[in-house]
Amino acid sequence: MLILWDGSRVNCDVLDVDSQHIHLRVICKVTQVSFIVIVVYPVYCIVERRKLWDHLTLVGSSLTLPWIVVSDFNCYSSSNDKVGGVLSVRMISKIC
Repeated sequence: MLILWDGSRVNCDVLDVDSQHIHLRVICKVTQVSFIVIVVYPVYCIVERRKLWDHLTLVGSSLTLPWIVVSDFNCYSSSNDKVGGVLSVRMISKIC
């Protein structure tokens, strides 16, 4: 994962990094407003994704600043959500 920001507009402090996410505190230089950004790139393995969700739940319950999770989770929970490619019912059953 690569995260870029405009240092003339915001300060970013990296709070945590692992193979599936980068956790940042962002401070706007103009307004001094702080917030948390968690950029997620989940792995394909459902077991590892569940670990990520557990981690995000724990982090979210302890944060006092506004926060957002940004990602392309690249999965779907319903066949109606799927556009293009081959529909894999096996993948849907692994998520649920």
